[in-house]
Amino acid sequence: MRDHEVDKRWRIVTAVAILLAMALGVPLSGDAAGKLRVGQTYVWLGDLPLYIAQEKGFYKKHDVDVDFITFRGGGELASALVGGSVDIAVAALDHAIKMREKGLDVVSVLVIQDKLGFTMFARKGAGIKTIADLKGKVLGTSAPGSASDNYMRYLVAKAGLDPVKDVTLVASGNEGRIAALKQGAVQGAAFSEPGTSVVLSEGFGDVLHDGNQWEYPFTVAMVKRDVLAKSREAVKAFIEATLEGARLIRANPGEAEAVAVKLFGKADPNVIRQATRNYMPTFSQTGAFSEKSVKFAMELLVDTKTIKEPVPIAPLLDQSLLPRR
Repeated sequence: MRDHEVDKRWRIVTAVAILLAMALGVPLSGDAAGKLRVGQTYVWLGDLPLYIAQEKGFYKKHDVDVDFITFRGGGELASALVGGSVDIAVAALDHAIKMREKGLDVVSVLVIQDKLGFTMFARKGAGIKTIADLKGKVLGTSAPGSASDNYMRYLVAKAGLDPVKDVTLVASGNEGRIAALKQGAVQGAAFSEPGTSVVLSEGFGDVLHDGNQWEYPFTVAMVKRDVLAKSREAVKAFIEATLEGARLIRANPGEAEAVAVKLFGKADPNVIRQATRNYMPTFSQTGAFSEKSVKFAMELLVDTKTIKEPVPIAPLLDQSLLPRR
């Protein structure tokens, strides 16, 4: 009888412990850390560490099930994050800063690319040699308020031009910008990879500025704070697996190029390999934010009148899940 009572109490204690672990989001032995819906803007090489982590089974290795969901732009992705349609959003820090300005409790937990991965082009033969020469010209952007839009307007402003009055920005999507520059519908445009390598390989654009030289939190993972509290172990597993993907790019470039070529199956494989090599130095190996780069992101957004003033840095970031260095 006494053994029966002890066994009964043990079962009750065990059940309470399991329920408490579930409530705190702690994975049980043998279970995955969790499932995460990860939103992206479109398929591009800035997210290569994620694609590698998925292709090589790094997410599975770290016990997290990741479902990638693609959106048409950063604004739509940000809305999905706030509305709960995705758990993590992968985009430029710009979007997290804009959400913080609106009072939304979104934190950035990982830097995937720590260089500003845009290259600014002028159409070859248009007589444009400097950013200042863009006065009166039409520029192609993916969408108003997008990272490429902010980058171009910042360059124009720093060249002493008014980004509203002195140039005309036309939204033509991602692939549409390439066609627009090639056909002369626009005289300037900024591209990430592999768009940059496409323009260079086909020879219809002249480089005006290489943003890859700027330290900038270009691609980051952001999450709502309440989701982070509930899915802390899953987010940590996502971070560790994604960083493993980023490190593979530098440790085994050929393997990384193979994943990229597979991802862009219809594109010229030689162009994709070159694009991957171009982006290799931009992928963070630690995932950590530098104060300098975050302040630069604020400066860019203030100067382009995207935000009124810088937001506090401390609530914007949560680096507690990054591997210790």
